[in-house]
Amino acid sequence: PTITSIPTSSTSMLSNSTSSSTTTTSSSTSTLSNSTSSITFTTISPSVTSTTTAIPKWTITGSMNVARRTHTAPILVNGLVLVAGGHNSGGNLSSTELYNLSTGIWTITGNMNAVRQRHTASTLANGLVLVTGGSSSLLNILNSAELYNPSTGTWTNTGSISVARRTHTT
Repeated sequence: PTITSIPTSSTSMLSNSTSSSTTTTSSSTSTLSNSTSSITFTTISPSVTSTTTAIPKWTITGSMNVARRTHTAPILVNGLVLVAGGHNSGGNLSSTELYNLSTGIWTITGNMNAVRQRHTASTLANGLVLVTGGSSSLLNILNSAELYNPSTGTWTNTGSISVARRTHTT
């Protein structure tokens, strides 16, 4: 039998003002033959490289219903953003709002059971949001925790954390 191998390759490039993509395809053809028949094998190995060159920029959207700072803003499993608690010139807040990225609209949702700022909020695998700790005043650091249910827009107190804390991470 005789074996013949022929390597080949091709490159194509696609680009616009914000991104470019290069595709390189390498292939190799091998033929196994004898006096009565031949078999050809082709191996193809594609490689794709993509580069985005767009410069990110901020876009103005709708305003929140309540001004706030030192709040949390976890992303819910449905894609909405839950903004919870925080502080403004009126004091610490228990209010919460939902932001819809698609429409740019803010909607009031259920209040937390406690006013809190400098807390943490974590979206759990089951879709609920766990809020822990924070502070309700300058000297009152919290160990309480509560769960937000996006389906009902309600908050439920849950077991406290063992040590009161604020400005912690999840």
